[in-house]
Order: sequence, then structure tokens, then C-alpha cells
Amino acid sequence: MNAPNRSVVPAAGSSSSAASAASHGLQRRLTVAEVAALLSVSTRTIHRLVRGRQLQPIRVGRQLRFSLDEIRRFESGGAM
Repeated sequence: MNAPNRSVVPAAGSSSSAASAASHGLQRRLTVAEVAALLSVSTRTIHRLVRGRQLQPIRVGRQLRFSLDEIRRFESGGAM
């Protein structure tokens, strides 16, 4: 049996709902666990980066979400 595709960053045009969201200017938002996996760090490290204001989350209630643009900014060492 093949393992399911567990890519953290969705492929472009991977679903019609993603295409619909993109056409309305919306992006997929990543969870803390997804960002941690993408950056190869722990979820605790992601929370530290948020507390240190190195990563800017989008709050959905008490949950944190991150835009792909924010992750790219962080990876490039860009200023906020």
C-alpha cells in the first residue's frame, strides 16, 4: 500500500476549494503543528517564536494560524 501524501504545503491547484479561495484572495492557513513540521522544529519552538514576535500568527479564537507569506518572511530573515 502507498502511504498518503502528507505534504505540509498544498500543491498549487490541488483542489477546487483551494482554487476558489485563491480567486477570492484567501490563502490556506497553517497550524502550529504544520509550521513546526515545515521548519523542522518543535511546536514549543513555534510558540516561543510567537512570544518573541519573530512569527506573526493569525488568531482564530484561541488557535494560532500562519500564512505562507509569513513563513516565507521568517525563513528569509525579513523584518516585520
